[in-house]
Amino acid sequence: MNTPDETKKWFTWQNAVSIAGFTLSLGTFLVGILTYYIPKEIVWGAGLVFCACTICVKYRWIKSIAKRLQPYLVTTAPWLVVVVLILSALTLYHILPSKKAVLIGFDPGKCAVFNSWQHQPTHSKFLVAFGVTEPLAWGFADNGSIGVFQYRTDPLIQPAPGPSSGGYITFYNDKCDRLQFRKLFFRCKATEVTGIPDVGIRLAVDNPRLSQDREMSAYEIESLRNYGTVDGSWHSFEVPLSDFKQVRNEPPFPPGLDENTINKIVFFVDSRIGQRAAKATLWFSDIKFEQ
Repeated sequence: MNTPDETKKWFTWQNAVSIAGFTLSLGTFLVGILTYYIPKEIVWGAGLVFCACTICVKYRWIKSIAKRLQPYLVTTAPWLVVVVLILSALTLYHILPSKKAVLIGFDPGKCAVFNSWQHQPTHSKFLVAFGVTEPLAWGFADNGSIGVFQYRTDPLIQPAPGPSSGGYITFYNDKCDRLQFRKLFFRCKATEVTGIPDVGIRLAVDNPRLSQDREMSAYEIESLRNYGTVDGSWHSFEVPLSDFKQVRNEPPFPPGLDENTINKIVFFVDSRIGQRAAKATLWFSDIKFEQ
């Protein structure tokens, strides 16, 4: 049983503050875990305060236990170091990115040029994309490692939101799990430009069994210029997959597909881009998903 002097010594203002912090932080942490009304930053901050206050309140108790465990800790310390090193190595192995990459090639049978008004009667023909030698086929250079398509706008037609034109590449047999990769890498340049060139990118989940509109899920960035210079010289781009915003999701998906199994990439020009650059020839190479 504590003497009056010991009790008085224990009830110091430091312990009073620690107990108050202990109570408030514990309450905040529990409310935050059980509800969604408190931001997670505050919840985890309350958890850290709770731990700190607990240590302050129980300092003497912890100190006593530490003294008793000291002889055992001296003996086991080398083994604990080994265990920590192993756990650290395993953590780095799972967290650090590997050198794995999936290259998206230009297969003439798996890529094409498109105009949305060809399938959407309500879309205007303000934009027209076309191939170098064939109307709806990519052009190729450097033994097929470079793909190219062109577009132009019609000044006699009023631009409107919605229509888009461009080129797409499918890889149905080599689909990529969006959650397993960190970025999209490729090289790009724009030639024969009138205006300020730009291009949007869409990552899509296609259902190969459908005709016409096959896209069931899609993620987009509207402007490549946010990631670098687009001009007549080759430039490399690394676009984080986390930057792509989901613009479409229409389950249920067929077997083998879900909203993250990307099997098509689309480089597109919309009315916004067309108003800034009336025409351009867009070149792409070295397209790959990287971890």
